[in-house]
Formats: sequence, C-alpha cells, structure tokens
Amino acid sequence: MSTGAQKRRRPASQLDDDSLLVPEGDPHREYREKRSRRLILDFLVFLGISAVVSLIAVVVLWQLGVFGSGKWDQSSPSNVVFVDSLQSLNKLLDNTTVPHVIAIYSESCPSCKRMRAPFLKVAESFAGEPARFLGIKAENHEFAELFTKWDVTVVPTVAYLPPAAATPKFYKDGASESALGEFVAAQLRKTDASKT
Repeated sequence: MSTGAQKRRRPASQLDDDSLLVPEGDPHREYREKRSRRLILDFLVFLGISAVVSLIAVVVLWQLGVFGSGKWDQSSPSNVVFVDSLQSLNKLLDNTTVPHVIAIYSESCPSCKRMRAPFLKVAESFAGEPARFLGIKAENHEFAELFTKWDVTVVPTVAYLPPAAATPKFYKDGASESALGEFVAAQLRKTDASKT
C-alpha cells in the first residue's frame, strides 16, 4: 500500500455517518450528498404517488362492483330459487302456468356482481306477482345444452320465459334496477294479455 492511501484511511471508530455516504476529501462531496438526498426524496415521492394511485384504483373498482356484494345465493329474497341441476330446473318449468325470470350468472364475473343487486331487488319488488325468479350458475356444465339452445353466450344474462314457451325473451339494458323492473313488468303484462 502506498503512504497516500494509508493517510486517507480512518479507523472504523472514527467514522461518522456522513463519511459512509461520501468519502472525505472528495471534490464532489457536496454534489453527491445532494444527489443522494434527491434520490431518497424521489423514491419517497414515488412511493407516495403509488399509494395514492393504488387507493384510487381500489375505490374505482369498488364502485364498479368488481369486489361484489356477496354471492348470488346469499341473503336473497324468498321468491328467488337457485337451481343447481337440470332436473330441478325441468321440474320448475314443466306443467306450470307461472312465467320465470332467469338470471344466468358467474360468481367470478364483475358484470354479474353488478347485476346481482338489481336482480334481487326486482325479484323482491315482484314478490306478490305470479312470477318465479331463478338463478343459474353459468359454470354448471349440466346446463350447457340448454344455454346453447337458448343462444346464451355471455353472462350475466337475464331471460324472461313465459309459461309453456320454448325460448325466452332476453333483457339487454345492463345492471339497472329500474330498466330490469320495467322489462319484467312489460313481459308480465304481455303474458297476462295473451291469456285473455
């Protein structure tokens, strides 16, 4: 080792915090200290902005209903029947004079989660009417042939099936409680008119 290198070295007991960042006697010491502080400040600002953006994203997703408000079959009105087999669906549909409003949904679908509340509220508002509300999970492969027959290609799908009809009429106006209620009311009026 040269004598110059020995002079610049200090024992660890004599080191202070500043000398760990920038060596003493460095002609650019002031610049490097400012640069180090600036990098730390930039990193903290980046973390703060990231936290705010993440919070905004969570709020937006919450408003869109991506996190949902529970499973479809939890706390639903008493006039909503969740069908888990083709056999039980056929029992409900055979030999009935009651029209059916059917929601075909998926628990993991964000649009289905948004449709849950309007569908259940409309079902509750039509509790005294001669209509039966059904829920069918799209993931249940037992219904694949029926979905093909009805040309159900997306979820959520809400369908109105008049008594003794082979194909339903489909609701297409999104997750709006009022629009869905109007659709069901109009279909019930048509069904009543066709009976007379």
